[in-house]
Amino acid sequence: MYNNKDVLNEDIIIAMKNMLDNNNHYAHKFRMARDKLQSLIVSDLKLKLIYDRQSDGRLYNLPNTAEVVALIVGDEHTGNHRDIIIEKQTGLLKRINELHPAYLPLQYPLLYPRGEDGYRPDIPHKDHPNIHAAKRKNVTIREYFCYRLQSRNNEAQTRLHSRRLFQQWIVDGYCMIESQKLNYVTQHQQQLRVDKYINLNVCNNAPETLGNEKGKRVILSSSFVGSQRYMEQLYFDGMTICGHIGFPDLFLTLTCNLVWPEIQKKVRKSNLTPHDCPGVVSRIFKMKLNQLMNDLKRGHVFGPILGFIYTIEWQKRGLPHAHILIFLQLANKYPNPEDIDKIISAEIPNKYTDPELYQIISKHMIHGPCGLPNRSAPCMADGKCIRFFPKKFNEATIVDRDGFPVYRRTNDGRTVQKHGIELDNRFVVPYSPQLLLKYRTHLNVEWCNQSTSIKYLFKYINKGSDRITTSIVNVQNQNGRQHQVDDEIKQYLDCRKQGNTIGRLIWVPPSTGELFYMRMMLSSAKGSQSFKDIITVDNVVYHTFREACFAKGFLGSDQEFLGALREANTWGTPHFLRKLFVNLLFMNTMERPEYVWQQTWRWMTDDVVFNHKSQGYAANPHQNKLIYNEMAYDKEVLATEFNRCYHSMTDKQASIFDNIMCVVASQLGGVYFLYGYGGTGKTFMWKTLSSAVRSNGGIVLTVASSGIASLLLPGGRTTHSKFAIPVLATQNSTCNIHQESDLAELLQRTKLIIWDEAPMCHKFSFEALDKSLKDIMYNDRPFGGKVIVFGSRSDIVHVSLNASYIWDHYIGDGKVGQANNGHCEITIPYEFLIMDFEDPIQAIVDATYPYLLQNYNNADFLQKRAILASTKDVVDKINDYVLSLIPSDEKEYCSADSVDKSDELLNPTFGVLTPEFLNTLKTSGIPNHKLRIKIGTPIILLRNLDQANGLCNGTRLIVTKLGTNVVEAEVITGPNVGYKTYIPRMNMSPSDSPWPFKLIKRQFPFIVSFAMTINKSQGQSLAHVGLYLPNPVFCHGQLYVALS
Repeated sequence: MYNNKDVLNEDIIIAMKNMLDNNNHYAHKFRMARDKLQSLIVSDLKLKLIYDRQSDGRLYNLPNTAEVVALIVGDEHTGNHRDIIIEKQTGLLKRINELHPAYLPLQYPLLYPRGEDGYRPDIPHKDHPNIHAAKRKNVTIREYFCYRLQSRNNEAQTRLHSRRLFQQWIVDGYCMIESQKLNYVTQHQQQLRVDKYINLNVCNNAPETLGNEKGKRVILSSSFVGSQRYMEQLYFDGMTICGHIGFPDLFLTLTCNLVWPEIQKKVRKSNLTPHDCPGVVSRIFKMKLNQLMNDLKRGHVFGPILGFIYTIEWQKRGLPHAHILIFLQLANKYPNPEDIDKIISAEIPNKYTDPELYQIISKHMIHGPCGLPNRSAPCMADGKCIRFFPKKFNEATIVDRDGFPVYRRTNDGRTVQKHGIELDNRFVVPYSPQLLLKYRTHLNVEWCNQSTSIKYLFKYINKGSDRITTSIVNVQNQNGRQHQVDDEIKQYLDCRKQGNTIGRLIWVPPSTGELFYMRMMLSSAKGSQSFKDIITVDNVVYHTFREACFAKGFLGSDQEFLGALREANTWGTPHFLRKLFVNLLFMNTMERPEYVWQQTWRWMTDDVVFNHKSQGYAANPHQNKLIYNEMAYDKEVLATEFNRCYHSMTDKQASIFDNIMCVVASQLGGVYFLYGYGGTGKTFMWKTLSSAVRSNGGIVLTVASSGIASLLLPGGRTTHSKFAIPVLATQNSTCNIHQESDLAELLQRTKLIIWDEAPMCHKFSFEALDKSLKDIMYNDRPFGGKVIVFGSRSDIVHVSLNASYIWDHYIGDGKVGQANNGHCEITIPYEFLIMDFEDPIQAIVDATYPYLLQNYNNADFLQKRAILASTKDVVDKINDYVLSLIPSDEKEYCSADSVDKSDELLNPTFGVLTPEFLNTLKTSGIPNHKLRIKIGTPIILLRNLDQANGLCNGTRLIVTKLGTNVVEAEVITGPNVGYKTYIPRMNMSPSDSPWPFKLIKRQFPFIVSFAMTINKSQGQSLAHVGLYLPNPVFCHGQLYVALS
């Protein structure tokens, strides 16, 4: 049609015009339309792609490749009709509906040159003796377009060779199909029984409620592919898989490659380009994807897998691609950096020893160029690459503190040239060499963070219907019509076959009332045979499902706190009841504390009249209670203790003591760091310093970074509680201390601050105190000119104190902070290893807890023993095994899990997270959903409850009584051994959530402590320790802490 100068060829146009005039009976109708248009002034119309937008970039970003755009105009009032309107010579208008046989020949006269009919609803199916009677007698619009899309040797290929016109015809056909499906849903609301959805609204902001103002609601059910409910059901399926087999381990992205030989062979035959044959591209891509999934499932490229989830996307970026999540079996989790290097590489191969892989990497796995070499790259935003390229060089693969892999990218000098720019390993997209050599396309492979890979699933559920596709597999016959075979024997056997399926109850929101609570009970009620079985908890039959959920612990209510106080009232004195009630207040767990107080205050005040002895109390000479408490020490006792400690010091200890005391006496200020291995006398030094200052009437503030460490200090407190440091400090954080407040006055009069276990805090915590003391003391010297002594073991965490600007001025002998490559291997002596065993968990338990059955209720036996492991999952396995050995009755407590309401307002998707999925989430710092406990079990606290009585995060106790809503336990470690307390359930959330929402878990704030993580063991005093490492420890300092 075009000549060599891209000008329309007039001869071809005339020939086509004559062909249509002679053969197409619709041609004269266009002539009449032409005459009418020539008689009027018609405005030009434009379709503009908006560049400056506030919408989701994945939905509305500009295309990177040439594509056909479909614009569907209409709503429920217009009926979504897509019409061609022509005017008769009489002046009347004639509307041609999309289902009219004349629609397609009028819209595409070159594809229907003889004016043959397009689609019409009454095209009958062809009779065939081998095909059973179909449910539909006529051809659907989808079947029509599927038929016309195929290439047949006995038919002309005009339509398939029409290039962009063919693409427009495909898009138009797709829009016609979708319009008819939507129109059917609109016209058959009653038959589809979507009225049931009216009661399933999640919140007022849900999309289906936006039509309330018009007085009519049309529901798009979950069976409609691409609808919101359809995507929610896929999402719930994914959540169920995660809850059943855990979080995914690998994340793959497979992208179509237009130069695949299969595609090129097909398109060259027709003298077309791949863009002109979308059907060929899609089918071959699906074949490649099927082959990849077969390699993963049956070829065990990464080892045996438990499951997978994948989505296929056709985005505006050009080519189809698939995102795949792989769930590996436990033995193939690739937990260590060395294991990750075996399957994933982020480096350019050697050009000479591996030229084939080098060429593939150069073409498909190099990002950019972007950054300084190309600031106009599509991935650049605000001068930075949104994909965070170029990466940093890294000598070895590591897993960072957040659990994400940082792949090995050595500075080996290897480069590739892309668009005339030399790019090195910093621009390589991670890949699997084995898969890349086979599929020769962009195939990204990533190791997933086990706790945060859930974000990928949220990403896909929120992306929109044009990017979520379903794969329809025809298991009957090629034309898609199912054969109905009445084989009763086969049906009987099929129904008894055990398949690899995971069951899931249909989700319903809380607004459905008893239906929602029944679903919650069904998720935990095993073997129920009647409704009565479902509402029975601990042999008590409740009246409603909601009451049963409360009894099971699935719901949070003030009734459980009333029950806790009621149970504690039968066990202990009013003094302990008051402490329990105060703990409930501090935990901010009760919804109506005044109601709980009104119901229980008589139990807590029985002894007030008899114990009230206010007369004779010494008057407080200080209006500031904080100063009064710090000055209330017995100076004579402290002087005696100081003399005893000072004369017991070594020469080096005495030298350190004298230097610090000279600075305290001069009040010139100074910062010291005292470090040493465990048992070298740091705690002894703290006692000597504090007794020396306090015996002379001075104020010493002794703090530690953890509650358990503060118990070892005289008058110790945690740093966050004493100095009001934010829990999640940032670079600009300051302490919550106001000028002229009681705490500010206390700090002004303080002579010495002792901060133990300093490196356990982030450097921002030290800097926050430094800035606050400078402000309070009106002094720009470090820490406002105060004398402060930091202490720790000899290992120093680089993100902590010595990474702060404060450290630059106070390095003493220069031996700390020297450069190292960060890698070392430790060989444990043979005599410390358990070599002869069949079950490793049984072996470590027998070695650490010998004669357990004779001593399981002996506090002295349990308080000095523990098994240490690197991960929470391993710790749970050990605790479950030991707990199963103890011959006493077990009680199981279930948590009530929910998502923070503020997160639900920001993202309504979080509101549809099922309770059973939330129950499966595990992370450090909070207990699991199911907490199994027996009397005599050692436990460890996860929150600070009562620091004055030694109930801190890390305190170990032994369970003495088990109630329904409260647990009685006795302290077995620290200076408060023997102290009994009552522990209720409380609301807990991880301080740094690994998920895109804030999880609120109401559960008892402790876990079983036969075994504990290495990090949790810091500050514990243990005489017998078993170290269980099924996998190498690669987090910084873990092995040191375990062995120290």
